This record gives sequence, C-alpha cells and structure tokens, in this order.
Amino acid sequence: MNNFSSKDYKIVTEDASFINDKKKLEVTLEKIANGKAEYFSPDELDKYLEKTISKYED
Repeated sequence: MNNFSSKDYKIVTEDASFINDKKKLEVTLEKIANGKAEYFSPDELDKYLEKTISKYED
C-alpha cells in the first residue's frame, strides 16, 4: 500500500450491505468456476432488457 497515495484507494468497512454484496459475488464466481453460469449474447441481453423495461413503462 506504500506505493499508492491515499487518493488512489478507499478503505471500506464491512457493513451489512458490503457483506451481502460479497456473498452474491462469491455465489456468482462459484457458478462461473463450476461451469454453471448462464451467459447471454449482446442481442439476447438487449431483448431481455427491452422486455423488462417495457413491463415498467406503463
């Protein structure tokens, strides 16, 4: 850490939100490592997002 200025990093306290986010990321990483993650092409993602957004536009 001596190579960095205090402007280059931020020390994060492990509050409930941080711990929750960390657990979600660990689950996702485990799925990727085990080959069980679901991937989308850019076109598939676009269609999914458009469908989801349209549900909330009305």
